[in-house]
Amino acid sequence: MALAVVTTSSVLQVEPTAHEDFPADILQFIHFTKFNIRNGTHHRDVVSFLTVYDMYFSGWQVRIGNADDRPFPLANRNRYYGIVFEPSSLPFLHDSPFIRRLSFRLRVVDDARDAVIANSTFVVDSPMQNVADPTFRTPPNSEINNLLARIIASPEFRGKSYQLVTSLEFTCAEYCRERSFERAAPPIPTTVDFRFDCIFDKSQHDLRMYMGGNSNQFETASRRALHLSSPYFRLVLRPNVDVYTEEMGCLESRRTTIAFMMTGFYQPPPFMTPTVAKNIHDLATKYRVHEKIALRQAVERHCCEELRKVNSDLKAVVLWTVAANESDMNRLFQNCLALLCGSLFEEYVLEFSHEAARNAQNADLHTRLNARPGMFRASVHTRVIRSRSMTNNVRCVKKSRMPV
Repeated sequence: MALAVVTTSSVLQVEPTAHEDFPADILQFIHFTKFNIRNGTHHRDVVSFLTVYDMYFSGWQVRIGNADDRPFPLANRNRYYGIVFEPSSLPFLHDSPFIRRLSFRLRVVDDARDAVIANSTFVVDSPMQNVADPTFRTPPNSEINNLLARIIASPEFRGKSYQLVTSLEFTCAEYCRERSFERAAPPIPTTVDFRFDCIFDKSQHDLRMYMGGNSNQFETASRRALHLSSPYFRLVLRPNVDVYTEEMGCLESRRTTIAFMMTGFYQPPPFMTPTVAKNIHDLATKYRVHEKIALRQAVERHCCEELRKVNSDLKAVVLWTVAANESDMNRLFQNCLALLCGSLFEEYVLEFSHEAARNAQNADLHTRLNARPGMFRASVHTRVIRSRSMTNNVRCVKKSRMPV
């Protein structure tokens, strides 16, 4: 049996060794960073980076300096210098994948002579065993910590720089694991009972609900069920009202929203699009739907399935991105962002940079991409560029088994 290391440009076959005889495909991310050496008791260097593969990305943070940062009085701390590695809180991540192997390589470099003065390596398997505290710290008496203490405290390295190479390994199945939507509304069962009579029993329907814009499209609904399930309809439906006109959304989005509002079950629209997803969000907000998060997670799970079908189409991914941002679907937005700052980034810059996107074809998307939802929130375009910048010093290598 042989192994293949798959990069973006080539496929290399190497002979397996004892520690490389792994049972599954492996993703390895290698991050490189460089710091100037500064002397001082409170030395602290922090770097954050993203690892991106396919539709999935995770954020990580490496802190170099005092590794005992627990909230105790300074005099009671067991001060030692080390490397602290933990999931980053910068991106909106739900949970981080399990790390199979983590390694650090620390090198002191004399830039004037382009020579390595000192180096040390630390490797650990399964570093994050504690789910409650996923932070990993290099042991106090390890070789790499001793070198780091010399770098910070000793004058012999003054004026030099040091490089830190962080390597993370995951199994492909773990890194690309679909995160569950714990609170998503269940789909309407194939065999319905009395709970769904308010939707499917037309004899109970005594209200016509028209679409706005001089449209003749309408659906019928039960006034009693609407009155009981929505504070909004309790205000607008009077005893003598038998016709209601909805200016927002479409029939598919309204049908899905009302079905969940009355029953608590998710009735998927026949065709899920970014527009339909956003309309469902807007209608649920307008109707003041109870347990809105369950509906949003059900819609978001459906949207993630649709995104996978079009993950190579830039225009479709951008449409899903702005819809996810405007509908507060963070996990869908995370998947879109992974695609835009990964495999589609070069094409995205050509089509949707500030200059290229001003043409008539992309004018609407350009406006939505650059809209800021609040004073302290960046636009979608800015977040794509920032996320891409956090992957610049990261290289992804996929190791796959190949038949002999």
